[in-house]
Amino acid sequence: MLKPPLPLRSLLFLQLPLLGVGLNPKFLTPSGNEDIGGKPGTGGDLFLTSTPAGTLDVSTLPLPKVQCFVFNVEYMNCTWNSSSEPQPNNLTLHYGYRNFNGDDKLQECGHYLFSEGITSGCWFGKKEIRLYETFVVQLQDPREHRKQPKQMLKLQDLVIPWAPENLTLRNLSEFQLELSWSNRYLDHCLEHLVQYRSDRDRSWTEQSVDHRHSFSLPSVDAQKLYTFRVRSRYNPLCGSAQHWSDWSYPIHWGSNTSKENIENPENPSLFALEAVLIPLGSMGLIVSLICVYCWLERTMPRIPTLKNLEDLVTEYQGNFSAWSGVSKGLAESLQPDYSERLCHVNDQQFLANINCSVLLLLHYARRKVGLPKTETIDLCDETGTMKLFFLMKTPGDYANKFLTARNTYYICKVERGAPGTRVESAYKAFVPLLKNPEPELIDALRTQCDLLERSRVKMLRIQEAKKVVPIESSVNLTSKSSGRSDEEGTTRRAPVLKTRADFVSRKDKHR
Repeated sequence: MLKPPLPLRSLLFLQLPLLGVGLNPKFLTPSGNEDIGGKPGTGGDLFLTSTPAGTLDVSTLPLPKVQCFVFNVEYMNCTWNSSSEPQPNNLTLHYGYRNFNGDDKLQECGHYLFSEGITSGCWFGKKEIRLYETFVVQLQDPREHRKQPKQMLKLQDLVIPWAPENLTLRNLSEFQLELSWSNRYLDHCLEHLVQYRSDRDRSWTEQSVDHRHSFSLPSVDAQKLYTFRVRSRYNPLCGSAQHWSDWSYPIHWGSNTSKENIENPENPSLFALEAVLIPLGSMGLIVSLICVYCWLERTMPRIPTLKNLEDLVTEYQGNFSAWSGVSKGLAESLQPDYSERLCHVNDQQFLANINCSVLLLLHYARRKVGLPKTETIDLCDETGTMKLFFLMKTPGDYANKFLTARNTYYICKVERGAPGTRVESAYKAFVPLLKNPEPELIDALRTQCDLLERSRVKMLRIQEAKKVVPIESSVNLTSKSSGRSDEEGTTRRAPVLKTRADFVSRKDKHR
């Protein structure tokens, strides 16, 4: 039996660690006398031992992938899953946004997340999030000098909103309910999923709702107890996110709520405790009010008693502070100060009060920039995210609900199609009214305009498809009815012709 030559054995030794097989040096020490004849028991035989997979070098393991999620467009977490793999080294995350030239200038994360003393993620604030730009991340191992391939992420598809709040039920009629809720983000960027069931149902009934924040249930049974809950998703006008928010707190409606109160009456000890605490609390409140009144009497200045008005003119010669008893320093402090400096702004920016309705704020912005009332405008933040005020169904809502005080917003002109044409309702562009806008701002606005236009065209196609089906069915009905009338006409005329022929034949017979 021939054995492989020595160079082939060395190649075999190099390949064995790659296959996960460990070499025991105790059994691989040659005796120095190679037996070419292949007799058993000589030092030329190979002895292989396997080692556990956990003893492999960590440097051979691939770096984990990075997962990022934007929570309600307030902050973002990018984490990497290393729970199932040993990760003794602290990995570093480098990120950036792709520009027009395709150059990715990456920078290291500034706020790491740790798990058992090892880096496991990175936290980004609201100002670091550019929702409509390509986000580039790369994971690196500084000790092993390894880098993960760059990952390109679309942040508008990774938004997870907060759960809906303030669920409210009201009766539209005797057997109809309306469920309404509110969100912390703009409603036109969210779609909702409503689930409800009665106490006699085992499974939930789901109903999808668009950007509206209300849902009507046409038929309810007052003898049942209903439970409702809602969750939201960032889709479809502003992005294509697939992740839903958490479920809202459930809300209940039905007659069983009163039955529970009847079956579980108040505890007598609790009633006695309330009977004692309520009077004691009332007495304590009265005593505290008396103490506050006495303290105000001591600290607040006494109001002077008014004298005769003639003394103000004759004796005090019109000196009101001396006549009323108010000190000169206090009177001067109460005088208004008109020496405050005004806040001067250039023609590129101005100050606005957001404690008003959205309609009034947009009217004020048009007047400041010199646009006519018929011009459609909107606001966007510094990252280029449009507020889409021109799509709001309730422009009477206060602007401070959607805008943050002391922040900067840009006025954007919404360009539509030419009036009188088929594309007059199309969205052409969102143009910022700035002298030198940033390229990132223009790119974000262009992306949002394209998304909105695609959604509009999609809705038009759906409406046209719904119109075609009734037209074809009505044409078929018309052709069928005309065929029936022709057949009925022939059958009706046939007996008349037959009767005339019989009459002529009878007349010939009489002759």
